[in-house]
Amino acid sequence: MNIPGFQILRNLFQIPSYHGTSFYDAAGTIIPATPSVTLAQFQAGGFDLTTARHVLVTDVYSDTDGQPSLWYIQPTAATQKRKLVSPYVVYSTLALLVADFPAASYPGLRALITSLNIEVRSNGTRYVPRGGRATLFKDSFGSVASPTLTIGAGSTSFTFSIGTPTIPANLLGVDDMLICTFRTNRHNANATIPFNMCLGTAGTTSDAALWTASIPATDALKTNGQIVAVISSATNFVTNSSGALTGTGGTTAAADGTTNVNTASAMILTLGGTKNTNDTLDLLSYSVEWLAS
Repeated sequence: MNIPGFQILRNLFQIPSYHGTSFYDAAGTIIPATPSVTLAQFQAGGFDLTTARHVLVTDVYSDTDGQPSLWYIQPTAATQKRKLVSPYVVYSTLALLVADFPAASYPGLRALITSLNIEVRSNGTRYVPRGGRATLFKDSFGSVASPTLTIGAGSTSFTFSIGTPTIPANLLGVDDMLICTFRTNRHNANATIPFNMCLGTAGTTSDAALWTASIPATDALKTNGQIVAVISSATNFVTNSSGALTGTGGTTAAADGTTNVNTASAMILTLGGTKNTNDTLDLLSYSVEWLAS
């Protein structure tokens, strides 16, 4: 722009040039313009980690609309010199996140897993929920007066149609807890209804039981269950089963779950049981909350 005196005014009032503005760090060193790279280029062994600068990674997104993620290269960092500036990176599954950003290599990294709709962070060993806890699944099915998910007359063995709520492989660690709830309402009173909330790799009621309830033969009986399970090993969880959460306990106050339990594989939540052919049972709601160790 060649307006007389403009250059003098621009210098005096530090008006940014129309040809671009340079930015400087606290030491007065110029910060290079933000380059755009792919993840493969960003993680390549020859990528420059000696120059402090911001970098856009075009194929790792920072929101669900496909915005590239912004990173900062910090040469003075002892180990992790690639620092995420965006709130988080977005991945559809835990497996894809871990493949690109192993937890041990990116301590503190934040991510949104869209298939679970939860935010996680790397603790340097694995990814855990931000804040330590997250709801993995929850759903409700109408009301007591107007239920929308019912096992009707004619059925004996049954499984409620809740889809396939799946806990991804390697999400859970030893000493993690699962707090699970369910609410049911039965109709007619022909026989006791054995009812199970199960978790395992088969995705059927043959999996290990988080909760085994015996619903008495009482018409219009509402049953509420709250289950606390602790992951004691990769192939075992300890649950309160059909015992009370408080009180003196008994033979059913704690139980091991082992059948088809494997935290290194995907595990599916299932709710079902058996009943008299003339009885009906409504599932009103269920939920699973994850508390990481």
